[in-house]
Amino acid sequence: ADAGSPSGLRNYWKGGYLREVGPGLADAMRLAGEAPSPLSHVEVHLLGGAHGREPEGGAAYGHRDAVAVYDVISTWRDPAEDARHVGHCRAAHAELARSGTGETYVNYLAGDEPAPARSAYDGSTLARLQEVKRRVDPDGFLPGPVQAGLVQSD
Repeated sequence: ADAGSPSGLRNYWKGGYLREVGPGLADAMRLAGEAPSPLSHVEVHLLGGAHGREPEGGAAYGHRDAVAVYDVISTWRDPAEDARHVGHCRAAHAELARSGTGETYVNYLAGDEPAPARSAYDGSTLARLQEVKRRVDPDGFLPGPVQAGLVQSD
């Protein structure tokens, strides 16, 4: 993926889990394919096998009943076009989300919208991660989603 993502490009992405891969997905993909930049794309990864099995002791993510996960990736060069590309990405995501489960894959969270972060985890997984956070990093030193409130204690 490095060759297709040279330094200096602007990026925004959103994604989630899908209940099914069917005709509704094709319509949503059509909208995603109308991205204003040829550098933008959508990925759909089929799940199953090990993803569908909960490991003993739990895992760092849940939603193991989903059949696929999608990621709308907007990529462009000119900062003056930020609103246009972010807007398209959000619209394409909203359309894809209609076939979705309502949950978000943790690696596809948009940093400027922390509210959906909790949807990346089921209740028991979130509680377990909050406990790890309290034990391991009580001072909030760790960067990324942890500081964004994803696993902060309430």
